[in-house]
Amino acid sequence: MNNSLVQIVKATTLIGLASVLATGCKTLAPVAAVDQTRNEVVFVTTSDMRTAAPELAQDRGVKDAKVALTERVKSNPLDGEALIDLARLALVSGNPADAETYAKRALRADTKNPEARKILAMVALKRNQQDLAEVFLNALGGIQSKDSAVLNLVGQLRLARGKNLLAAEAFRRALELNPNDIATRMNLGALYLKHRQYNQAGVQFERVLAVMPKHDDARVHMAMVQARRGKTKEALEALNAAHARNPASELVLFNLASVERSAGQLENARKHLKQFQAMNKGRSEESEQVAAMLEDIQRQQVAEGNKVSDSDILKLAAKIKPATNGTKPDNNELPDDLVQDAKTTEPATASHPDPESNEVRDLEKALQ
Repeated sequence: MNNSLVQIVKATTLIGLASVLATGCKTLAPVAAVDQTRNEVVFVTTSDMRTAAPELAQDRGVKDAKVALTERVKSNPLDGEALIDLARLALVSGNPADAETYAKRALRADTKNPEARKILAMVALKRNQQDLAEVFLNALGGIQSKDSAVLNLVGQLRLARGKNLLAAEAFRRALELNPNDIATRMNLGALYLKHRQYNQAGVQFERVLAVMPKHDDARVHMAMVQARRGKTKEALEALNAAHARNPASELVLFNLASVERSAGQLENARKHLKQFQAMNKGRSEESEQVAAMLEDIQRQQVAEGNKVSDSDILKLAAKIKPATNGTKPDNNELPDDLVQDAKTTEPATASHPDPESNEVRDLEKALQ
């Protein structure tokens, strides 16, 4: 691999993997990143393309490498290595269209180029073109491949199809071939986390952090494991540090608010959920969940006697029909959110799989 890309690897951190939304990760979507253990840009994942890591598109090292690689390709249009590195950098920068273009050019220079096929499989997965991704991966050996990066991609495809047990099998095979595969280890940890296997998830994230102590998403994931272990103070410290590094990260905002809410820091949780809501308007199913969490926080603040903002009071007052003849309004005339149900409802939490489902039980057995 060329020196310019090695310099990027030294200058940047790995873009992280599957995100944790409160109690578990969501369906994983693919993205590329820099793996420092292999000195190359490799395929990893985030949920809904979210990460705690700073944006790499404007990274000075990435920009310098693009310039150098582009000059190489100008002088030699069939430079397959430079084309592949440009494709990887395009994925890092969130530009799959350019990545596809460079990978296809590399294939024209060498029709058997495996790296080009891997990149095209990544692009297909990013676009949710699962059948096309499968074609590329089968050409690389599929589940029988001896390349951990290919097996990681196979696992991603299986996750996209909802086949979690088979995805776990692919991740395990990848780690047997290459225990230092950071991307695969993060994916396996995220799968454990999704199924609430917190101890096993913690082991995976700790191993990642032992190799890459500054891995942003591993630190955020580990913070969620710590929160589940009752180490709220440590979790909040890690999440606040991640928020300081990347204030615009939806991943960090959501999880920080979740832990703050559990810790009784209701005003901070409300503030961060509002920020998340502003960045995430109607773009995913988390909208309803966040709204429910905000409503629950408001109820807790009222119950604790905390001051409610004037705007909130006006909104609530607008919902109440005026009383007639000096009588108090009947409960039936109150807005639904002010009428107390006879049953006690649980606070809204992030969606997660049914712990009693057969799939979870099977996964617990298979992953241990």
